[in-house]
Amino acid sequence: MKKQPIWRKRLFPERFAWLLLSVLVLSLFGSCDERKAKFDMPDEEELLWRIVPVLEPGEGDFDGVEQYGVTLYLFNELSSVCHKFQRASSFGDLTAFVVERASYSLVALLVERDVPYLSYEASMNATRNDEIVVTDMDAELPDLVLGTATVSQEVGTTFPITDLKRLVGALDLRLSDVPAEVDRIELDVEGLYDQVDLKGQYGFSTGNSVSKRIELERDGTSFFTRSVLMPSDASQQSVRLTFRLFRGDAEEDFVVRITGGIPADRVTRLSGRAEDILKSAELSLGWRYAPWDALQTIEDGFRTEDDLNRVWTSKPLPISGSADPGYDNFWASSSFTDWDNSVKYDSYLYDGILDDSDEHKDLYWAPDAVAESENGTIPSWYVDLGEPCQGLTITYWNKFGGKGGQKIRTMNIYGSNLRSDYEGGNDDWRLITTFTSERTASTTDAGAEVSTGRIEFDSGNASFRYVKCEMTSRVDADGNVVADSDVNVAEVRMTVWSCK
Repeated sequence: MKKQPIWRKRLFPERFAWLLLSVLVLSLFGSCDERKAKFDMPDEEELLWRIVPVLEPGEGDFDGVEQYGVTLYLFNELSSVCHKFQRASSFGDLTAFVVERASYSLVALLVERDVPYLSYEASMNATRNDEIVVTDMDAELPDLVLGTATVSQEVGTTFPITDLKRLVGALDLRLSDVPAEVDRIELDVEGLYDQVDLKGQYGFSTGNSVSKRIELERDGTSFFTRSVLMPSDASQQSVRLTFRLFRGDAEEDFVVRITGGIPADRVTRLSGRAEDILKSAELSLGWRYAPWDALQTIEDGFRTEDDLNRVWTSKPLPISGSADPGYDNFWASSSFTDWDNSVKYDSYLYDGILDDSDEHKDLYWAPDAVAESENGTIPSWYVDLGEPCQGLTITYWNKFGGKGGQKIRTMNIYGSNLRSDYEGGNDDWRLITTFTSERTASTTDAGAEVSTGRIEFDSGNASFRYVKCEMTSRVDADGNVVADSDVNVAEVRMTVWSCK
């Protein structure tokens, strides 16, 4: 038998084994199906992510907002630059975003109708800090709503935009009993924002607040406006209005400041006789606010409360006790008297004297708060309005001289139609509101005029003949809030309102 060379004897088994192993591996791979071959490769669902925006207004009134035109931005949380973007004529026309998995946020700008005087970046070049600017403040502004949602990988693919915020407010203003010779009225509303960013933060495009000019509509002897507008500067405590009255070729301006501001997502209302509003440079009555969900769309394209057509009229209500002048429609639950009982101090509430002279500065009402406390009662005023009314304005003056005495801080105001309540023998009063005075500073507010503004009885839907005013807390002469009701008041006057 022929011997094999030593090298052949050594290499052949190893080489054969290696070849056998290669064949076996190829055989195994060739026998795998397609699914097994992709076991270690991620599929498309793992690489890409469908983000489906869904509009769910939730609380508040956003009826019909799903039909507004929408600009939808998708921002990557690692960057302020827009990652994806689309526009549609309504929310239902939007399509899903298909993106790589990451952390995102959705921002939706919903606009009631397209107008050329709203300027904002509607493209992939948008950033989270971009502003929406109103370039023509005098034009009719549409409703604007901003919605946001955080996109989390753990939630799924459907993301409801629930955090909706209305960016505009509405102004409802009516002047009644306007003189017949007035042809038209223009109104300039000053101190307004003209821009808001995609985070909902307001500002001024030029660094300064702007104004909006509105042409009031005529309705007989009344002029009114129903207008959507940007909110007023939140850093200011009042809003300046300039009414421009045209009588033929002549015009006259009346400048009025209204306490309070014009907020977003609210109806801001002011109504009254033209003479009452235009004669005052500072109206302490302030605005009245109504929720946006009380609105209805009307033919002029604006939005207004469904009870806008109500007309409020007012007249002064002279008050006194049974003595001269003898109206016998007012009394105070208690008051101090002079040492000889010759003067009852509650008469100072309606003696007509407004004077800080040495002769008159100490003519003020002070309740017998000690006796009231011992009896478990609260110092109060009782008023007979003469007939059922739908509203009341209470105006009073702090004590004159020095630090101004002890000032009313809070006052509960009740209504009733029972004579027995007014006479103090019954207690079926219905709480209307609690008034809080802001004129309580020591010295500065001595002799200050304080007004509740028009107190509406259930927005004009309720009528009361009798009213009770409870002094529930005070600020002492040094400016400290005190729980008791030992107040000093120099004079009080009443105005009653009827609503039709």
